[in-house]
Amino acid sequence: MLIARNEHSALQLAGPDCMTTKHFCPACAEPVIYRSGPNTMPHFAHRKNSVCSTTSDAESSVHLAGKMTLYEILSQENPQVYLEKYLPEIKQKSDIYIVRRGRQYAIEFQCSQISLSIFRKRSEGYLSQGIVPIWIFNHKLVRRLKSGQWQVPGLIQMGITEKAHLLTFDPHRNQLFSFSGLIPFSSNHFFTHTTIATRSQITLNKLLTPESEKTDFYSVWLKKRNYHVYIRPRLEGLRVPFYRRLYQSGYYLTTLPAFVGIPMNNGFLIRTPALEWQGSIFLVLVQRKQISVTELKQIVTSLIEACEIKPANLPLVQRMTPMDAVNEFLRVLCFCGFLTPNGRQGYRIDAGSVNDIDVTKLYRFLQKFR
Repeated sequence: MLIARNEHSALQLAGPDCMTTKHFCPACAEPVIYRSGPNTMPHFAHRKNSVCSTTSDAESSVHLAGKMTLYEILSQENPQVYLEKYLPEIKQKSDIYIVRRGRQYAIEFQCSQISLSIFRKRSEGYLSQGIVPIWIFNHKLVRRLKSGQWQVPGLIQMGITEKAHLLTFDPHRNQLFSFSGLIPFSSNHFFTHTTIATRSQITLNKLLTPESEKTDFYSVWLKKRNYHVYIRPRLEGLRVPFYRRLYQSGYYLTTLPAFVGIPMNNGFLIRTPALEWQGSIFLVLVQRKQISVTELKQIVTSLIEACEIKPANLPLVQRMTPMDAVNEFLRVLCFCGFLTPNGRQGYRIDAGSVNDIDVTKLYRFLQKFR
């Protein structure tokens, strides 16, 4: 921790003048140890076997430096910025706490892997107090694959917001990375538009409002889809449950229509690769002549229960569900002529139209909604 209470109960930032005085944790009031050195940023630490509710794993130098840098940057434009503010109502300490225009924000700079339960508990704790949680991850936790393509591990995906937005920070280069319009191709592989803000360009607005821009990844997506259709089955065969179900239904990956596996704007809501979850829905629909909305919802629920469609773990997404991605896929099927709305009751199904799809035209149709 960077902030502790001194002998006069005043909050004090760790520094050389803390060497000879006693300091106490703002949360639990336990005595803390001042530490510093040639390669150690000045900070306070709990004693061994501490029972403080805010104590977790030892903070790394990267975490200490990163949250200090973000605090210095954000405090330049906002007068009400607090470092390591303890919130007794929920027994949590935010890395940075901001009050701006009547709204409260808690910024968490996460440098290591974190469990879903802890992430959810902390996020829900803030939300219960009307505080907007903003998670920023260490940039080293994601990996650039190619232009517009990034590998985002599952535990980092927890920080994705309802706007399909994710933030990372590189404390060594003082750069903030904003990933907007995240569209998954597979469980960890995303297409995205990335903007980079240097130290002088970082503002609270950049944390709250991502810059969104259309990204044309048609040719890349087509190559990826071809790999999963022609190459991956040779490597993994029937070990993939979806492949088994596909072959048992009399289909091959090469005979699936072009609209199966199409990248969805709301696809980030589903962790299962698009080719598989969309293929599972197609296999159900293609056997019917019509289907009601109620039946369709029941089918999606059963596919989720059978783990053929796995919802993404997104604690920050409060108002959206995997059904939003499914509904987007249904609009694609209507555009392709495979489905025809039948009033409010459901859809008519034309299985004979599956081979008459212009993939380029379909992709351009999706681009209009990005």
